[in-house]
Formats: sequence, C-alpha cells, structure tokens
Amino acid sequence: APTAQERLLLRWEETILEMDQALKDAIDATTMLDAIKNRMGQDEASATAEAAGANAETRKAAATVALGANPGYQQSAAQLVTLDALLGHARRRLEIAKETRRLLQATATLLAGEEDTHDGN
Repeated sequence: APTAQERLLLRWEETILEMDQALKDAIDATTMLDAIKNRMGQDEASATAEAAGANAETRKAAATVALGANPGYQQSAAQLVTLDALLGHARRRLEIAKETRRLLQATATLLAGEEDTHDGN
C-alpha cells in the first residue's frame, strides 16, 4: 500500500494536471471568444453600414433588426454565451486546483513535522 507521502505526491501530480487542463481550456475558450467577438463586430459594422435611415437612431434600429434576422449572427451570439460559461467553468476549476495545491502543501508540512517528531523519539 502506498505511504501517506506517496499518496500526497500522487495527488499533487493530479492537481498539477488539473491546473494544466483548466489553463488550456481557458486559453481555448478565450481564443474562440475573441474570434466570435471579432466576427460579430464585423457583422455589426456591415449591418450598420447597410442600414438606411434619416438619422443615426433610425439606422441603428435598422441594423439591430437586420442582425436579429441574421442566423449567422444569432448563432455567434449563442456561441458567445456558451463559451463564456466554459471560460467561467475553467477559471473555477483553476481556482479549486490552486486551493487544493495549498492544502496539499499544508499537509506536506504537517507530515514532515510528524516525521521529525517520530525520528526524534
């Protein structure tokens, strides 16, 4: 059976891998979010440029209606919500892994203190 120290080291390694995966997921979500925001910005600029109206408010309203009827824009908006949630989840996993790492460090310190106590007797 593994010793307490071996179990601790194994859990430490698992935590590092969890942190790595959370960071990768956050980077991926951020990259995709940026791409979608860029595409949506282009769609918004195009809709605004194509909108007809006597004044800025009328053109803005026409652009909003056009974007509401644009399936690609609506799909991008839905993807934006999904990716934002994924990014939040990745950040939460990273914070949990950081806290786990802190607890493991405290456990290692306690175990080292117990070993010192046992070695001294």
